[in-house]
Order: sequence, then structure tokens, then C-alpha cells
Amino acid sequence: MCDQCDPYSRTDDKPDPSAAAAEAAEAIRTLNHVTLSTGWADHPGDVSAVAGALLRLAERLPQALQQVYAELDRLDQAGAIRMDNGADPVVEAGRVLVALQDARGRAQHLRSVLATAASGLDHMGGHFQNDEDELVDTGDAEEWADKVGIIKTSHGQCLACHKPFDAGDTRWDGHNRHDNTDWCRACVDRCHESEDAFHRCPVCAETGDGACGPERD
Repeated sequence: MCDQCDPYSRTDDKPDPSAAAAEAAEAIRTLNHVTLSTGWADHPGDVSAVAGALLRLAERLPQALQQVYAELDRLDQAGAIRMDNGADPVVEAGRVLVALQDARGRAQHLRSVLATAASGLDHMGGHFQNDEDELVDTGDAEEWADKVGIIKTSHGQCLACHKPFDAGDTRWDGHNRHDNTDWCRACVDRCHESEDAFHRCPVCAETGDGACGPERD
């Protein structure tokens, strides 16, 4: 069918929601492909990054489903639906609308359980290793971490801005954890931009950077 005959073709500059949805579906297909075989994660942080991205997807699904619901409802109210199988369009539209509402509720539940999973993953890391590149036991790990200056944290969010750490945010001034500290990269970057030569704050103290200056990690 040519573009002129196809009522669903886009000949203007309007965004195409169906194309956006298809792109999202293709991204998930790609994810399924690259995670099909085991061994794709080198450490728990890799799993956390994927789960965090899936959580962001799940957080956006309820709104998308609600907007699909609203558009179908508008078309139904306008009497703009016809069925190619002879069924009553009002009855069928009502059935689909109920299903979309159910899907939205299930998406909200998905968002909730994924948030629980992502929160748990945020506290997972690989084993500590000593100078001989051998795994050390838990007791030695505490001493080793102190010796090399690693800051141990049990927080899943930045102590300064209180935003959750986002392992998928790879920007140098983003919201991923700064090294192994209790601070996100954004707050550390703001701290380092201080023009006060004698500036010394908890961020400086924990990161071990001394007085803040213009340099960024």
C-alpha cells in the first residue's frame, strides 16, 4: 500500500508513537539476545546496572499504558472505531480498555518488585582481592579495605543529595557512586568546584581529596 493510500502513514513532522514503542521493543529484544548465555556479568555491578535500567523502563510503563488507554477511550467516545469481524465496536473497545487498565496495574507491581531487586543489588560487590590477586576471607577484607583507603558504605543513596545511586549513569558528574564513598559523582564534582581554598567538607574528608580545588576525579 502506498503512503497516499495508507491512513496510518506519517507525512508530517509529528512524532510517531508506534515507532517509539517498536524501538523500545527492539531494545528489549537486543537485551534478551546479549544476556542469553551466562557469563555476561563480570561482577554484581554489571547485574545491578541492567536491573537499574529495567527499573527505569518499568517506572515509565504505567504512564505509557495510561496514555494508550486514554487515546483508545477518546476514539471510542467519538465513535471512530469499526470492527473488521462484525463485532460491536463499543463492546470490544470496553473489553480492551479493561485489559489496558489491568496491564497498567500489573506494570505498577512490576515497578515495585524491580525497585526491591535494584535496592538489594546496590549493596552487592565482588570479593576483595589481595596483592597476590587471591580472594581473602571476610576478616582480612576489612583490614585490607582500611589499609588501601576504601570507604565502606551501607547506603544506597548519596548522603548529600539523598538521590539513589544510579549505576547506569556513566557521566563523570552523574548520580553513580563516586568510587566506594557515600557520595555521588555530582556532589563530589560540585564540592571540587568550590572557589574557597580552605574549603573542607564531609565529602572532602571521606574521599580523601583534601581541600577542594578545580580538579575532578
